[in-house]
Amino acid sequence: MVEIRLDAPRCDTYLSGLQGERMDTQCDMILRYMKEEGSITPLDALREFGCLRLGARIWDLKNLRGVRIKTEGEKTKNKYGKVVRYARYSLVAEGE
Repeated sequence: MVEIRLDAPRCDTYLSGLQGERMDTQCDMILRYMKEEGSITPLDALREFGCLRLGARIWDLKNLRGVRIKTEGEKTKNKYGKVVRYARYSLVAEGE
């Protein structure tokens, strides 16, 4: 039987490095990426950070840290010609 932990670390729980240094969480990396690149998609998050649950990390940033993020729906065709939809997340500019 597999034990399920409901108290798993969230976005604001910092991990310590091998020598006691603070390592960036996925939330930290995603926030920095959005600031530098302008936006992020689930595929970007997977490629850059190995993050399989970008929507959950965006929720953490919005609800636990108060970061203002907008979501835009996009679509493209996959290699089989089927339309697939995904989200693109970006920071809300000051004054918006």
